[in-house]
Amino acid sequence: MAFFFSEMDEVSKVIFYMGTSWLLFLIIIFLKKILKGRKGDEDSTIGR
Repeated sequence: MAFFFSEMDEVSKVIFYMGTSWLLFLIIIFLKKILKGRKGDEDSTIGR
């Protein structure tokens, strides 16, 4: 995935870890929002 990782110094590795962790966090939040919205749509049709 990151072929350049072995050439990075310690500061670059920390920045890389922080960036990838932040992106994973945003992806998880986005997926939770989509799934929650989809669940809410299904529940709204029950009473009709």
